[in-house]
Amino acid sequence: MMTLEQYKEQYKGMSAAEVRGLIARSAEFRSETEKLYKSIYHNHLNKSCGDCWIDAYILIMKGNPEKLKAMQEKRYDLRAGAVLVDPKDPTKTATTHNITDELAIHHLRIHPTCKRLFSVLPDNWEEEVYGKQEDEAAANAGAPADESKAEAPADAPAEEEKTADGKKNKKSNTKK
Repeated sequence: MMTLEQYKEQYKGMSAAEVRGLIARSAEFRSETEKLYKSIYHNHLNKSCGDCWIDAYILIMKGNPEKLKAMQEKRYDLRAGAVLVDPKDPTKTATTHNITDELAIHHLRIHPTCKRLFSVLPDNWEEEVYGKQEDEAAANAGAPADESKAEAPADAPAEEEKTADGKKNKKSNTKK
């Protein structure tokens, strides 16, 4: 399969008529366009529609190369027709045509119930979205939850405590 750069280099500067001609007579062009489209958009190209071939060509040729590469490497994919919108930042709107891993993680963080709108999630998606909570919990397991209940070492100096009648008594550091 051609890389995105190879495809763009080989087929750049073509008119719509030239693209239609390639669609009609070049099995190689159709094959490369179909493979590249599927690798980027994770969707099958409607091969029986002439306009769909041209649309695929335009999406590949006119798309931002960095964004298209990120889409090729994505591990998150939305269900057909799903749209994720961040009310605070409209530039983070995500559809099946522009979803990247970064956008998916962003939306899962701000609205966890959108998980149902994804058709593909990596096995470790929760760790990527929320961080390694299990590791943090394990690291904190040895630490006392409340320092006021922590025991002082046996060799530490005794603390003073007040009794109900206001007198000070020495408190022992050893267990009884």
